[in-house]
Amino acid sequence: MVPVKVALIIFICTAEVGLVSSSPIIVRAGILLTENSTLMYDMRNVRPALEVAFARALVEHNVHFEPVWVAYDDKCKQYNALGHANDLMSIEKVDVIIGPGCSDDMVIVCELTTYYPLPLLIGAGELIDTTFMYPWLIRFSYNTYSLWIIFVKMMKLYQWKDIALIRDCCDFPKNVTTRGFLNILADENIEPYEIHFKTGSINKTAAGDQVIRNYLKEASVYSRIFVLSMNSLLLRRFMLQANALKYCEGEYAFFTLDLYQDDIIGTGKNGWKQNDTDDAAAKHAYASLFILTLMDKRPLPTYQQFQREVREQAQLHHPGDKIDINYHTAAFHDSVIMFAVNVNMTVTEGIKINRQAVETLTQRFWGRPFEGGASGRVYIDQYGDRSDDHTLYHMHYQTGDFVPVADYYGYKKAYEAVANITWPITRFPNGTKARVAPLNRPLCGYLNDDPVCAEKKQPITEITIGVAFGLLVLLGLAILLVYRKIKEEAALFQWTGWPPGRRLRTSTTPKRNRRITMQSEKSKISFTEGTNFGLHADREVSTHSNVTAHRTASATFRGTNVIVRNCERHKIELNKQILLEVRDVRTANHENLLRFVGAILGPERTAVITELCSKGNLQNLLLNNAIKLDDLFKNSLVNDMIKAMVYIHQSTFQIHGRLTSRCCWIDSRFVLKIGDYGLPTFYATTAPLKPDNVYWTNLLWKSPEELQFHIPPTQEGDVYSFGIILQEVLLREEPFSMFHISAEEIVRRVIKDRDPPFRPKVEDVTGTGELVHLMRKCWADNSQERPKFTEIRQIMREVTKNDGQQTNIMDALLSRMESYAQNLESIVEEKTQAFLEEKRKSDQLLNQVLPRTVAEQLKKGEPVHPESFESVTIYFSDIVGFTTISSESSPMQIVDLLNDLYTCFDTIITRHDVYKVETIGDSYMCVSGLPIRNGLAHAVHIARMALTLLSEVKKFKIRHRADEQLKLRIGMHSGPCVSGVVGLTMPRYCLFGDTVNVASRMESTGEALKIQISGTTKAILDSFQSFVTEDRGEIAVKGKGQLKTYWLIREN
Repeated sequence: MVPVKVALIIFICTAEVGLVSSSPIIVRAGILLTENSTLMYDMRNVRPALEVAFARALVEHNVHFEPVWVAYDDKCKQYNALGHANDLMSIEKVDVIIGPGCSDDMVIVCELTTYYPLPLLIGAGELIDTTFMYPWLIRFSYNTYSLWIIFVKMMKLYQWKDIALIRDCCDFPKNVTTRGFLNILADENIEPYEIHFKTGSINKTAAGDQVIRNYLKEASVYSRIFVLSMNSLLLRRFMLQANALKYCEGEYAFFTLDLYQDDIIGTGKNGWKQNDTDDAAAKHAYASLFILTLMDKRPLPTYQQFQREVREQAQLHHPGDKIDINYHTAAFHDSVIMFAVNVNMTVTEGIKINRQAVETLTQRFWGRPFEGGASGRVYIDQYGDRSDDHTLYHMHYQTGDFVPVADYYGYKKAYEAVANITWPITRFPNGTKARVAPLNRPLCGYLNDDPVCAEKKQPITEITIGVAFGLLVLLGLAILLVYRKIKEEAALFQWTGWPPGRRLRTSTTPKRNRRITMQSEKSKISFTEGTNFGLHADREVSTHSNVTAHRTASATFRGTNVIVRNCERHKIELNKQILLEVRDVRTANHENLLRFVGAILGPERTAVITELCSKGNLQNLLLNNAIKLDDLFKNSLVNDMIKAMVYIHQSTFQIHGRLTSRCCWIDSRFVLKIGDYGLPTFYATTAPLKPDNVYWTNLLWKSPEELQFHIPPTQEGDVYSFGIILQEVLLREEPFSMFHISAEEIVRRVIKDRDPPFRPKVEDVTGTGELVHLMRKCWADNSQERPKFTEIRQIMREVTKNDGQQTNIMDALLSRMESYAQNLESIVEEKTQAFLEEKRKSDQLLNQVLPRTVAEQLKKGEPVHPESFESVTIYFSDIVGFTTISSESSPMQIVDLLNDLYTCFDTIITRHDVYKVETIGDSYMCVSGLPIRNGLAHAVHIARMALTLLSEVKKFKIRHRADEQLKLRIGMHSGPCVSGVVGLTMPRYCLFGDTVNVASRMESTGEALKIQISGTTKAILDSFQSFVTEDRGEIAVKGKGQLKTYWLIREN
């Protein structure tokens, strides 16, 4: 790390000598990564790279990072990442968080930083498609969506549309990258034919090879372009079987991934060559294989310098760590350097580095290339995501080496061919051969059943008959088409059901000439039915509201509620163009389009009649403060609007041209439906001679280019209008409501103010950051920078998916109710388990105080009656000299001594059928034969226990008197006794009877390290013939006189 050291010395000297450099900018950085894992972005690998970056930031950009290193469990666990991130924010008060690397951990920390504004720099997290919904996240790693752009570019270059995907559904990393592949194809309106299998279903036998061939044959019915998502060794088996099926002769192309060029190509050991008998076939098969990778930046001088510095840093400060310098370590390094550049620029402008500056800091990353990275040029797009570079490799058919054939540069969004692709030789049906790219559809069809490829020559007569028959069929089809066209045109006129040119009269006239009236509260609007589409003249249409500035009114027709949209023109002449416009709106079928009911043509008034939505239009809904709209409701409405606009832009309409919040209607199911689409002749307007406020207000949704250059409506203009509606949805206010100026002045400023452009001011509100960024993108001044509605749909999918929301409000409400029910069940289950656990603990504690049978009686509320036992053996022991030990020890030392001793004793008695009655000081009392009777075996259990205790106590060490031997004195006696529970507050299980007294005397009259037993106990032990005793003789026992006792020596 020589360059860094030298630079540091120069910086310090400069500061000391002349104070030329200002004081360093202090940035407190929290580093949050896993440790002791095999991940490429483990703390072990990333820390030296970050330390090099911190040193470089200080030297080159005068930014001093104060790192707070946090390493958590060796597995990606969201709760660990969330807890540590919260500590870094709330306790450590960091200015920026670097990490985590795990994708799921990244998501949960991003959610936290969205609530607590804080920049988040990540050099990994590659398994998330897009980061648009996280405004403060800057990701320096690739993502699974843009990874496939180079494939899409090549697909368009060769006009491939039919794609087959064969994937291993048990391979999680491959499945994640496959999800990005499916998403990018969906945005291209391509649905691949998908085959998925489980690894275990393909064994390493001939039967497994047959399964692979079956999969390949199935896919060949639908495509000639195969994308294989599986591990490299399984990929080799698929390629070998493809070769066996003659799929590697130029008609097919295969694609797979090797992101870091360390698996199949480069340093990888899992390529076609495995030094087995299949190598030759595999080499031939791999000539049809293309491999997508990240562009190799390792040869760059900046990367090689970075490698040297990181290795030196690791050797100096982390000598025991075996590090792996890779793509992600370089990405983390570059994130720090680029952040330091932005910090320096921000401070130079007089802005302090704190949480209020987070938007300024993060937006400086957007749309600006950074050339000083270890991994070459770094470009962060407008979503805070890296637009990375990728390379497509293809095997040279002679050398067997994979070489680059195409590059994709994320900064330029450009696909560039590096070398000519040497395609396998393809043989065509006419016998010619050539090295050409596979066709999207083979000349002979997928099933090789195209008649053009039939090799059998038909006789002349049969050919003549066939040609004649074909001509007859074609003639019949032509006649049918002409007839159908005539019938369709006739149907257009027949559908209207009007007598053209006649003025309809009052109700006394025939039904077909009856007048239709529209009545409001203040006036009666009547118009003659010169032409009436979809409405029959025998019904009355009565309105329920005044015609507004938007010229709409609700009405009732034939008992059905409808909306009448009055048009500016008083009369429209019926012609073929009008009929075609009406046909287009009649056939439009989408749940988010307002259904067309009919139309009325002059001569007094023209109008369009559509279905009625009971909740009114979107603008009225937003301005009604009595209705509470949460983020779920707003997102649902926005999603409905997007779906309708995607349909319109992809249909024959192609554009809407009149999109405002007034033409968006809400039905009884809270589904948004867009109206005023199509019918350009009906909706055509002209500028009044003296424009009023209504005219200028209607222009608030128009794009700047349409206002300035008076160009026809465009799809980009629809996106701009959508952005204005987003402002209304977010603020629940009218367009540009924050400017207290007239609508005319607003329109003029939108046209005039271009640097910066005049737009509504909307601050980022917690939980709406994603929509605010989308809104600003939609009203970009450069119309080409506005996203298409298909892109907007993808962005909203990510927003609602990460919020766990449904796209439909009713579905969301039902889902929420189901979630509440499930949550309630889980809470009940959790509380039940907690109760059972506490019950188990209390039962365990009770069983330690009282015998189990007695405890069960007490729990049931039953009284515990005294119980008599005919024969039991009672054990007493105490410590000889305990009084002396107590006088020479502290109370705590005595407690520790007894706790250690009785823990040892308690462990031993669990091995025998013995019940511990009590301990008093150094006295220890046990019994066998109760509360569960065991015949005469009680004496054996007590004897064995006593021998074991005596043996263990000889090895027992006193903590504070290690050299002193603990002397245990034991006494045993057998006989009858009575047991019972005494007391209410602290009930105790006690034994009563002469046997207890005699057993106590056996202990008190005994000797240290010996076991004294009574004659009764000896007689029982002798019946088992397994214990050795020794006659002690007679001793005086208080209350008993002279008793003959014995020493228990051992068990044979």
